[in-house]
Amino acid sequence: MADYFFDSSALAKAYIAELGTDWVRSILDDDQHRIYISQVTALEVVAALTRRFHVGDLTLQERNDAAREVREDCLSYRVVDITDECIEAAIDLALTHNLRAYDAAQLASALTVRNVLLLTPGFTELTLVTSDHELNRAGTQEGLPVEDPNSY
Repeated sequence: MADYFFDSSALAKAYIAELGTDWVRSILDDDQHRIYISQVTALEVVAALTRRFHVGDLTLQERNDAAREVREDCLSYRVVDITDECIEAAIDLALTHNLRAYDAAQLASALTVRNVLLLTPGFTELTLVTSDHELNRAGTQEGLPVEDPNSY
């Protein structure tokens, strides 16, 4: 069993056909994987879908259908709450790595998951999945293995 933390840039690929979509879906559809997301991920993905609708990449029906799927799918993922501690960690990560607010929150959430899983017998690693270059770099510097769906 493998553990993955998906940020919004990676999870959005499950709903918008683009480079990396097939790889993302193969990970998400495999019952042998545990998928973790931050509490803000569904919001960010739906916002990305809405932006794609407004530039003409998606029809209103496609956007609405995808937004419904996001809500449904996120119920099956393990969601990391954005706590006061997570916000404090995100502030430190933003200062250290020059990250945007939500990227810092995503990384803080992933590190929270990793720290909890480290206490679990048999745990090997948590892979951060993101197509954001700055977040890839910061995740690597924080000791997380990183996968970029744009590589597939």
